[in-house]
Amino acid sequence: TNVIDTTTTTSKLGAGKAQGVGVFVAVSANTGDETYVFALVSSAAANLGTPTTHDSKTILAATLVAGYKFFLRIGPNDDVLQYLGLIYTLGGTSPTVTVKAAQMTQEEFEVWKAYPIGYNIQ
Repeated sequence: TNVIDTTTTTSKLGAGKAQGVGVFVAVSANTGDETYVFALVSSAAANLGTPTTHDSKTILAATLVAGYKFFLRIGPNDDVLQYLGLIYTLGGTSPTVTVKAAQMTQEEFEVWKAYPIGYNIQ
């Protein structure tokens, strides 16, 4: 559930447009001595072994509140290996955060609106 198979060994995924993954915080991070690093990677292996890192962000726990969103970018001409995924590196006493993620262009991310579970649109 955390890997996209592009079905090709290498590609220019963006075809001239910046692609990436939009990440939406569904449940706020635990705060304290916790650290949170998010990395967008691609790999020749489905388990994301020996990954190529396209973008990564270290985000403070106090920033990772429900509703916060951020974008991890792949440049428009970057080579992407067959498997694309996210690697989360959490540290500290009891790091927890719940996020949702979706592959999209950077343009789509700018207008993307995520809604919390149980929403109603009328």
